Order: sequence, then structure tokens, then C-alpha cells
Amino acid sequence: MTATATITLQDRIRSAYTVAADYERRVWVGLAEVRMFLQDVPRAEVDEALRLMNRLPEVSLLPESNQKLLTRADREAAVHFGGQDKHLLWIA
Repeated sequence: MTATATITLQDRIRSAYTVAADYERRVWVGLAEVRMFLQDVPRAEVDEALRLMNRLPEVSLLPESNQKLLTRADREAAVHFGGQDKHLLWIA
């Protein structure tokens, strides 16, 4: 993936987050909701962009602390890194 493609995809992820968060800022949003807006992008590309974004100070990806709350869609939408499945996205 080129740097230009990553920037464009990161912008799309930010836009999807904003819509999924009902235009609120600094709220946790499930990746299943975010991925609904990115269905035309290969999953591996979205996962890589999320991993890169997680390194930014204004972005966090975390696992759902109460795993019993997770639906099948939540589990399938998770991105795996750092030895954990991350289900939630937060952008400042």
C-alpha cells in the first residue's frame, strides 16, 4: 500500500467513524459499524490502515472489556494486533 493510498483510506476511516458516532467526537465506536461504510475496500487494507492509525496520538483501538457483549459481527470486525482483537475505535 502506498502512502497516498493509506492517507486516503485513513480519511475514509475517519469519515466512517464520524458518521457511526453520530457526528460526536471522542466516543467509542464499534469496528463493525465503521466497516459497514468501507465494504468496497479489502479487509486487509482496512486492517493495515487501522494498525497505522493506532500509532497516532489522537486514535485508539481497544478490545471490548466485556466480551459477553460482543455480537458475531463485532467479533468478525475486530482487527488483531498486539496479541488482542480490537473491537472499538476512538478518534479525538
